[in-house]
Amino acid sequence: MLDYYSRNRDFFRDLRNVCFYITDPGSWAVLKILAEFMDRCGHRCFFMPEGWALKNAPGSWDSSQTVDLEDWKRGSRLSFHLLVYGAQQHFSKNYEMLAQCRNSGIKTLFVFDSWKNYLVNFRDPLSGVFYLPSRIAVADQAMKAGILSALAGYTEENIESKIDILGQPAIDASISYISSLSPENVASLRKRYNPDRKILRLFIMEPIREDFLQVNQVDPGYDEYTILEYFLTHLCTENSRVLIKVHPRQKRDEFLKSIPFVLRNARKLFMEIEYDEKIEHLIAIADEIYGMTSISLTVAIRCGKKAGSVQVGRNGYGNTLSNPELEKCLIV
Repeated sequence: MLDYYSRNRDFFRDLRNVCFYITDPGSWAVLKILAEFMDRCGHRCFFMPEGWALKNAPGSWDSSQTVDLEDWKRGSRLSFHLLVYGAQQHFSKNYEMLAQCRNSGIKTLFVFDSWKNYLVNFRDPLSGVFYLPSRIAVADQAMKAGILSALAGYTEENIESKIDILGQPAIDASISYISSLSPENVASLRKRYNPDRKILRLFIMEPIREDFLQVNQVDPGYDEYTILEYFLTHLCTENSRVLIKVHPRQKRDEFLKSIPFVLRNARKLFMEIEYDEKIEHLIAIADEIYGMTSISLTVAIRCGKKAGSVQVGRNGYGNTLSNPELEKCLIV
């Protein structure tokens, strides 16, 4: 992160007041680490929460650092020089935010937290209008190449000059946390979740149906329930133990309503649904880890765990949600 900041020092130099527009758990995991770093570098950091973050992120900063979204839209006297934002469920809200910043002369920095949605984060598929930020921070060279390929031919702007590699600090933090767990911590977790020492398979949920099919009307060819059913019926052996980690944004009542249909063809399994346990704890104790395109699955892969990216039924659009690391353990 220091290398990224040093390379872009001229960009950040006069941007003392920085506002982080936070919405979804994935982007917040990255932005909170970046905010802590920029605070240490002498910037005044503020936070503008919306959606999931409005209910779940407060408490991570002092109330004096909170920017009310609606007050700011109405012309709040609080001014900032840079808006930092990331991917969220409602792409249109990011378009609106970027347009407002342009009109107010505010610089913008988009920070990717995952290897997907390269084009739709910046181009409204309905109007064709581009909403390019001042700068784009990416995780690695593969992501940079993917963005340049996706945006090629859509704009005459020099996109490459806007992009630099930040890394993925949330993945790094998770790996560091897992490696720091003591043998006693791990033994306690295993006793809690796998007392009979069966093969423990972890499945990491994502709100695919809501995010893509319902909100944005795009179809990757599968959703979390079709994949979960495939996992339970084809990848789990009888008498194994299964942990299903529900995504922070998934509604418990909707999930529980769908589970009976998912289980209709499942073998006899010892299954537990987990909502609140840290995902790092579950990765640490699982023998095998499965999911679709979750960042937590990438954490598992980099921790050396046996992993599977289940994308059965994916179509052309579904292909764009994957990445080179997931392709190495792809199940279709």
